[in-house]
This record gives sequence, structure tokens and C-alpha cells, in this order.
Amino acid sequence: SAELALAATRLGVTSIWSLPYRDSGMRGSPDNQHPQALIRQPAQQVTHEVLSYMRRLQPQVVMTHDPFGGYGHPDHVRVCEATTAAFYLARRPGRNGHGSGPLPQKLYYTAFPKDLVKLVVRVMELTGKDARTVGRNRDIDLVEISRWVTPVTARVDVEPYLADKQAASEAHASQYSGGPSWAAAIPPMIRRRFLRYEQFTRAYPAPQPGVEADLFANVG
Repeated sequence: SAELALAATRLGVTSIWSLPYRDSGMRGSPDNQHPQALIRQPAQQVTHEVLSYMRRLQPQVVMTHDPFGGYGHPDHVRVCEATTAAFYLARRPGRNGHGSGPLPQKLYYTAFPKDLVKLVVRVMELTGKDARTVGRNRDIDLVEISRWVTPVTARVDVEPYLADKQAASEAHASQYSGGPSWAAAIPPMIRRRFLRYEQFTRAYPAPQPGVEADLFANVG
């Protein structure tokens, strides 16, 4: 939570809301057996907790992880499922939905820069490194990630904020301990070319032909 607060400060985020659970681990991790681990909570319960925040905040645009969980993290998958379900409930009138007030209009999933991941996998293969066991705990499989195809329907240029983005990422020091980031295998100039964009898949409404540059386009 301290790392999240620091990252938020570096991005200029002033408010954070959290559910009362602890992090789960990757698949097979002992952390997943803890009774307060997110992965052990009933899906409907988590959905309605997310829905309560949607009712309070009344967002126009909602974004969450993709169904694969970015890099396959069980918590990210659960959050995607809960947020997606809450989004549709919030759009439904009645006691299980929003009831009154503005409805959320658009839902996006984050889209990993798969071309960058594939490039990293290739570089690691050429240098004799195992792309299936990366990260602090060697439990991230870049090959599996590269095979999860997420259509990019929105691409936002964040180049003016790259320094802030990097600073926020580095605030999560525990995620960097034990070795450099997997993306460090790519020269900075090439890495910057990929990281200057934040990519998304529009889950609702159905995307139109072309790629959006503004997530709030056509929001009333």
C-alpha cells in the first residue's frame, strides 16, 4: 500500500480506494491459501464491492485489466471479472444496478504492448535466457503473455508523461528487487518507442473501425 501511495503521488493522483483484501500470488503460490487473499473471496462479493464504488464515484469511463490479467496474475483476472460485471450492473436500473444518476458509458481493458513482449522474448532467446521464468520470483512467463492476443482499439500518446510514468513504476520497489525489469533487455530508444503509448481494448460499446486516441471521445 505504501508503494501504491507513492506511485499515485508521482502521478498526481489524489485519491485511492482499496478493497479489504491482501494480494494473492501467481498460480500455485502459498499466498493464495491465505483467507484474506483476493482470489479466495466470492466473485459476487467482490463484484458488489466494486459496484459500490461505481455508484459513489459515477465514472463516465471505466478501465481495468484484460481477461488474461496482463501477465496472468490471478488478482488481475479477478479484478477484470468483477469490474466488468459491476460495469454492466451499474448500467442496469433497479436494486442491483445504479438506480439513478449518470451511467458509466465506456469500458476498456488495458492492452499489453505485445510487440514489445515478443521482441523481449526474441532477445532473451538469442542471449540464452529463459523467457518463461522472469520477474522477482521467476513466475512470469513472457512466452505465454506474448501469445495472448488483445486487439488494440485505443492508443493514447503519453510521451509528455513518460518520466512520470517511469517514476510511478519505480515506486513499486518490491517488484524490481532481485534483478532488472524484463523490458531492460531492449535498448532505451526502442523501449521508449513502445512505451510512449498506453493501449486499450474497448469492451463496451463495441469498437468502431479505426483506433481511438481519446478514451473520452463521444462521452456525453
